[in-house]
Amino acid sequence: MKPTPISIHESQYEKNGTMSHRLEFWYFVRTELKEIKINTEVAEAKRFDISQILSLSTNNEIFQCTKDVLEQNEDLLELL
Repeated sequence: MKPTPISIHESQYEKNGTMSHRLEFWYFVRTELKEIKINTEVAEAKRFDISQILSLSTNNEIFQCTKDVLEQNEDLLELL
């Protein structure tokens, strides 16, 4: 399965007195790898199992969006 984009989240915030801009790209990926290798274009990468996302109880917009997509698309879960 190729990485499937699920959402892009953009935010601006102040950090150390300077406005910063952040883009988050979320993908569904099926892999057996335990580590994520990042390049110079990526500041941070995290991995979440589907069970972790579905069990979340949070007000975090990006997690809730991801959880909603998973719950509403059972066929997608079968691919993962």
